[in-house]
Amino acid sequence: MTSYSDLSKCRKKYSIIYSDPPRDYDFGRSNVGTGTAKDHYSTMTTKDIQSLSVDKICAKDAVLFHWGTWPFLKESILEIEAWGFEYKSAAFVWQKMDLNGRDKIGTGFWIRANTEYCLLGTRGKPQRLNKDVRQIYRSIPKRHSQKPDEFRQRIIRLMGDLPRIELFARQNLDNQGWDTFGNDPALKLRSLK
Repeated sequence: MTSYSDLSKCRKKYSIIYSDPPRDYDFGRSNVGTGTAKDHYSTMTTKDIQSLSVDKICAKDAVLFHWGTWPFLKESILEIEAWGFEYKSAAFVWQKMDLNGRDKIGTGFWIRANTEYCLLGTRGKPQRLNKDVRQIYRSIPKRHSQKPDEFRQRIIRLMGDLPRIELFARQNLDNQGWDTFGNDPALKLRSLK
């Protein structure tokens, strides 16, 4: 599989785009040192995320799975549209659990959040392969922002073994059939030939 640190160098077309943007949760104040994304990796503004040329790497018929958190629901839908997709539904909701199997209590400005969503958008006429893929998944979080492998498996079950890329990948997926785009040092990105 191929890893990209510059999306403009990608010439392949993908039917499945899986995205977990490194969102800036600044909200007008410094969050460095508070356990937020900025403590773990470089973040991007909504405008920066929208400006990525994701439409250039998409097959004619493609599906987008786009992660977000509830304070950024509106922005997530705008990003889907900016990339040339039409919002359809919430594909997945990840309910985070603690080591004892109870709800993990997260942060939040209004409500103590313990879920994240993954929205689904389409372009063209992608066809689902199976109708038995479920939306909710409960698990213990691992590394900051790392999503459980279960979601990638559900995507393949839903759509089939199509060309696929994970945008903003936070782990190496070499042996799983996924190309990756991201700047996380843990990926040890290789230069393109």
